[in-house]
Amino acid sequence: MFGLSTFQLVSGAALAAFIAGGAAYVIHQANEAGRHSERTTVNDRNRSAGDAGEDARLDRAACVAIGLRWDFVASECVRDL
Repeated sequence: MFGLSTFQLVSGAALAAFIAGGAAYVIHQANEAGRHSERTTVNDRNRSAGDAGEDARLDRAACVAIGLRWDFVASECVRDL
């Protein structure tokens, strides 16, 4: 068939399978790296949001501790008149 021996056909098929497997592995690794990057980004954003919430809570607590009132609309500490 096409002037090729059985050994050449088997060797060619094995080489093609090896190349296809390598390509699949590279694509899998790229997808995995993308998912890892996305998870890291989401975790960083969640941590940042949590830190901002904690900072705001501490600001409100400090305001009330010195006898002032926290204005939630203006997000600032105000003195009662």
